[in-house]
Amino acid sequence: MRVSKSLFKIITVGLLGASLFLIACGEEEEEEEELTTDPLNSVPQVQVINISGIGTSDSASLTADTDCDAASNQGIFGLAFGAACHSAPFAENLLLGENGGDPGGDGEVNCSDYVSDDDDSGILMSLLCESWIQSNPNLVSVGFEESGSAIAISFEDFDSTDIYEASGAWTAGSDSSYPANIRMWTGTGLSDLSGVVGIALADLNNGRVFFDSAPFAASGETAVQAQVDFSAKDDVSSCVDTPNETNCHWQELSMYAGEEVVSNGPPNGFHIKIFANDIDSPTFMALEGRFRYVDGSGFGDDLSAVRQIYFQVVEEDDIVWGTFSFLDEDGELVSTSNSFLNTFLSTLANDGICSDDLVGDATNFGASKTCTDLGVDSTKWSELFSGLASFGNVTESPIPDIFSSGAPASAGINTQ
Repeated sequence: MRVSKSLFKIITVGLLGASLFLIACGEEEEEEEELTTDPLNSVPQVQVINISGIGTSDSASLTADTDCDAASNQGIFGLAFGAACHSAPFAENLLLGENGGDPGGDGEVNCSDYVSDDDDSGILMSLLCESWIQSNPNLVSVGFEESGSAIAISFEDFDSTDIYEASGAWTAGSDSSYPANIRMWTGTGLSDLSGVVGIALADLNNGRVFFDSAPFAASGETAVQAQVDFSAKDDVSSCVDTPNETNCHWQELSMYAGEEVVSNGPPNGFHIKIFANDIDSPTFMALEGRFRYVDGSGFGDDLSAVRQIYFQVVEEDDIVWGTFSFLDEDGELVSTSNSFLNTFLSTLANDGICSDDLVGDATNFGASKTCTDLGVDSTKWSELFSGLASFGNVTESPIPDIFSSGAPASAGINTQ
């Protein structure tokens, strides 16, 4: 079946390298190839919130380094900014490709940017922009096998209980395409499939993505399951004064990497939410996150009891405020034999700390200015965050049962 080669390459080369903490933050330029079909603005705008744009002055900016090292090395704030830098590109790279679906750099992501034989194209660009997809309106499912491998795709509604009442077929980018549900499976044959990607799209700007790396994990290798929710807004003029899900762009990622112990590695459970007033150059950004670790994760002696870290961080016009709670297995603030450290941990969790110089004050221990000195009033963000009790602690896969049924059982293109 002719459709198999390009899609199979995209999945096995472009998609399958996706791993939450191995995603590159940089971008590469690609040559654009003109489609034979008219380009449609049919691709959801899953564009990454640019964490490297935080701060505008030389001393506070992270833009000096385009990868995630600059964000990760900001003392205690590096826990939040480093996590955001690594995780924010996840959905964009997975769905739109390493160049964000916009190799031409014109700020618009649409099918005119798609290159059929580009291995770096994202899975969603491939699914929605291939000419055979666009020339088959009301596409319900696709199945094909090749050389001991199979790929199956369904556009049918996969969860009647969720907030998306999908149309049940893809209609080549027309208004009736949304809401849309898309699922993909892979395996050795159409009778032996495992789910990889599930996508629920309310419209071009709002949706939810599920990703399971288990079908591609080598023997003994930890698989990663992830859920990403995204929302891009037409009007963010009220985001700074009244930050919330309605007024700001936001992305939320939950990731589960099993219960294996990874010394000095990423957390086994990972949850972060990012709010911003601009996708490319935010002057306001808020982060809420929760990491879960298992015993043996590599913390130092004084913090060996740490099993969770919960944080709230806000950056606004070069000034950063944040609280960080280092919690034990029971969810209580860690207590150590070091009284100075205990006082610091308590202040860090309750009052928070501030900085107007992330680069010069990288340790965040010797800041010469307090939050009061910097004019920070953290009470204005009290309604923005869910709080420790409500912000989910990821202890299992965030993917619901969406792959056990509904996969096409035979090769071919099925339409309504």
